[in-house]
Amino acid sequence: MIKSNLEDYLEKAPDVEYLPEENENSAEETNKCAETKDEAKKDENKTVAAGTVKKELCYPFTGVAAPIEEACDEAFAGKMMGDGYLVRPEEGMAYAPEDATVSFIFPSKHAVGLTSDDGTEYLLHIGVDTVNLDGKGFETFVNDGDRVKKGDN
Repeated sequence: MIKSNLEDYLEKAPDVEYLPEENENSAEETNKCAETKDEAKKDENKTVAAGTVKKELCYPFTGVAAPIEEACDEAFAGKMMGDGYLVRPEEGMAYAPEDATVSFIFPSKHAVGLTSDDGTEYLLHIGVDTVNLDGKGFETFVNDGDRVKKGDN
């Protein structure tokens, strides 16, 4: 079922240019959305590929951001789950990257799906092989169908 849902998602997924976009070859320190939304870097001269949507997002985790290709998991590094970035977290909290509805929470609580009002879908995935923890060490503060605001935990 997950494979089928993923295939459906990949077929319909919009092309989105994700932050951090300033310098994707070097790690970049991230902060909570509430602290960074007014300080986010913008490059007005940067061209955006045809068919992409440029969005300013809050980082879902506090820590050091790096290109998705550096992920230890081949599915993420190979962008099989879509484009994105990884964060080496400095705290144990996740934040909503924008106003959205909670699409799903994995039973193991290591992954949360969000859908924004414009239909953009996000997967906040925590750790490598964390599904094997069966929810131990994870606590959720939202449920399927809940609305979250940019920066909510």
